Amino acid sequence: MVGDYRLTTLIARTLQGCAGLTPMLRQLVRELLRRASPPDRLEPLPADDCAALFKLAANCVEAGDIAAARQHLQRILALSPGHADSLHVLGQLARQEGRADEAGKWFARAISANPGAARFHNSYGNLLYAQGKLDEAARLYREALRVDPDFTPAHANMGMVLCDQGDMEAGLVHLRKAVALDPEFPEAHNSIGIVLAARGDLASGIASLRRAIALKPDSPDFHSNLIMMLGFDSRAGNQEQFAERRCWQQRHVNPLPAGAPRHDNSKDADRRLRIGYVSADFRQHSAAYAFGPMLLYYDRERFEVSCYSNSNQEDAFTKRYQATVDHWRNICGVPDTEAEKLVREDSIDVLVDLSGHTVGNRLLLFARKPAPVQVTAWGGVTGTGLDAMDYIFADAVMIPEQIHRYFSEEVVFLPCPLTYMPQAELPPVACLPASERGFVTFGYFNNYIKLSTQALAAWAKLLRSVPSSRLLFKAREFGHPQPRDRVLQAFAAAEVAPERLSFLGVSSWHQHLGAHSEVDIVLDPFPNVGGISTLEALSMGTPVVTLKGETPVNRISASILTVVGLEDWVADTPDQYLSIACERSRDLPSLAQLRATLRSRLTASPAGNPRDYVRAVEGTYRRMWRRWCEGEQRAPSARQVVAGSEINS
Repeated sequence: MVGDYRLTTLIARTLQGCAGLTPMLRQLVRELLRRASPPDRLEPLPADDCAALFKLAANCVEAGDIAAARQHLQRILALSPGHADSLHVLGQLARQEGRADEAGKWFARAISANPGAARFHNSYGNLLYAQGKLDEAARLYREALRVDPDFTPAHANMGMVLCDQGDMEAGLVHLRKAVALDPEFPEAHNSIGIVLAARGDLASGIASLRRAIALKPDSPDFHSNLIMMLGFDSRAGNQEQFAERRCWQQRHVNPLPAGAPRHDNSKDADRRLRIGYVSADFRQHSAAYAFGPMLLYYDRERFEVSCYSNSNQEDAFTKRYQATVDHWRNICGVPDTEAEKLVREDSIDVLVDLSGHTVGNRLLLFARKPAPVQVTAWGGVTGTGLDAMDYIFADAVMIPEQIHRYFSEEVVFLPCPLTYMPQAELPPVACLPASERGFVTFGYFNNYIKLSTQALAAWAKLLRSVPSSRLLFKAREFGHPQPRDRVLQAFAAAEVAPERLSFLGVSSWHQHLGAHSEVDIVLDPFPNVGGISTLEALSMGTPVVTLKGETPVNRISASILTVVGLEDWVADTPDQYLSIACERSRDLPSLAQLRATLRSRLTASPAGNPRDYVRAVEGTYRRMWRRWCEGEQRAPSARQVVAGSEINS
């Protein structure tokens, strides 16, 4: 029977579907189906042998037969409704398949059945953490540690929650406890690497990330984290970063089974195109401020838009996107092979990656080439390193021609790398603060991770050069003492009095933008510069001085300022940076005049006019598509491509 069960099943199921069977014959068919089932799945077991059934379910999960595993688990619950391990596994399966609400119910039942199991609290915490419910997740992790103070995963997870809430020092205590309990716990090393880098210790952070990769070399996520952090490391140039991206391709993509990249999309160059966007950030997130216009302002007569969300976190922004686009797919937890099938079934013509190597990316989906044309844009500006990624969006400032060779993608020039879509109506532009105060206030509004030692030293020198000037720091982390102390110590070493510095922590978006009314000039960090923060400053009438670096991630502000016509605020050297800041701070009438006109200058440019920017992007999509229809492959070596001109000019 074992060798013939497939044939027996086929015959029985064929009979089962026939009309007119007598009750006796139907009973015979049911018995055939029961006996035809493979013995390693539904082999008769003692009715009360839950342990044997659970082992069988575990084997099915390991083999990837989730349907059979769920059937065994349900048999267990029929025998023992409070079987905690079965409830827990059903929660894990539901979470993996993206059914968060169902998973939460299973986890809650498991905890109720056995509140002394730390792993149950931890799993429920992980579900809530993935949904962005940090306070609820922290409560569950604390309960796991109350039950078992040495439960390593809960220490690691509690550490990340605390860091996400801005308390990096408390988070590191838990993360280091996890490593002390298990020195070869790769997830903890990975998290420590991210946190150390975020608190300004890039060298140590990168070392921890490399340790995590050594322990778990097959993790594409760990490797992507390293690539992302190298983008913040001034010691890692274009060549080293490109080599790491190509290593990602070789390690995680090349071993995949070779698939057939054939696409059956209609080669009608002028038809309505199907555009797909893939991201984990379809919510209130800085990345969404850049790509949001593509979802809200597209030409519905010429384009059909589908979003593939790799996150269960949803907010008002998510709902707005869902209501606007033509199709919404949640692929969080969906295997790459299934996600590829979905994209192909949707007949997507141009698939756009909005993440690069940032957290939550689905680059292994793109590696399978589910769409004829694939683009990376707005999320990670340093490229992906993938053979299957055709294009990357940039401009001539961000990725000048001399560094095209460090990209596996063909570089496509847009009018600007970013455009700005405010979350809501902007606060009014305030008068120049220095006009009333009699002294200049500089400001910092970027992520704390970009606050380099070099920049702090330069700004201390700037304050010494501009008498009575002040410097306002604003970032989420400044709500905690350690980040403030680091800055205060750096300025104290340069003999700058602490009363000349002020700090603001997390706030609402309106409050964040309103804080620009306290600042005359924004200081862009270096070597890692701003992006959305630069656009926000300009929208509030506050000019930004920036240092143009060597890598694309260090040139975004220079691109934006060039488009707005503020090239004279872009420095090529640290000395020139200081010179610009000093000279402009002494000319208050010019600063006041610029402040009054800067918002209108921004909105008149591609960097501040999202609707016109979307039209330029759509024109580029069309030219890419026409090129594919004509059978022309992307260039083997990068060529300059400018929006508004022929794609292969």
